[in-house]
Amino acid sequence: MVFLQPRSVLQLVIAGFLAALAPVVVAVFFTIQTMEVLTENHRSATRLVVDVTRMGQNIHRDVLELERRARQYITLGDDDLADLFEQERLALSQELMKLQSLDARLPSQSPDLAALFAVLSHLTVTGEENTGPAFETDAFSVDKARLDQSFDLIGEHSAAIQKWLNASVDQILEKNFEDAETQIHFLVLQLSLSAIATLVL
Repeated sequence: MVFLQPRSVLQLVIAGFLAALAPVVVAVFFTIQTMEVLTENHRSATRLVVDVTRMGQNIHRDVLELERRARQYITLGDDDLADLFEQERLALSQELMKLQSLDARLPSQSPDLAALFAVLSHLTVTGEENTGPAFETDAFSVDKARLDQSFDLIGEHSAAIQKWLNASVDQILEKNFEDAETQIHFLVLQLSLSAIATLVL
């Protein structure tokens, strides 16, 4: 194999310049590639954190609204309030379903999601003959006690889900930070090798 030999000082300078430039070009390429990976990872983590935080806020809001509608119905016995209660229950179930769709992307899973679904699926304010606030029948008392017990469970599961979501956000941010550090260390190593190769050439 015959290598091209520089036949003039100019060709020698150009060849030396290109040989010294090659490691720099490689270093720039790896830098750009690493920055793109870091940016995409940061964007993905930020989007996931925002989604998880927003869902946590929505679940907390829907739980409070659901209980408020139930208390209003217990007090007033208005069928329109029962309809609003059912709408709130469905809205909360939909938020939990959205959260379940993110479950695979979160660092851990929460058994309280399934437990809260189970409570919601059996939760209703209708069934007794409530027609106004003046009821003090045993049926009405039992219904109120049942709702109180259900909302105690909902409150416990909701609080546990909030803690799980907060812990998940912390873990997502920590993992993103560790991944960024790994990428930066790898980039520093590549740049160091490129600098050494440039000096050798």
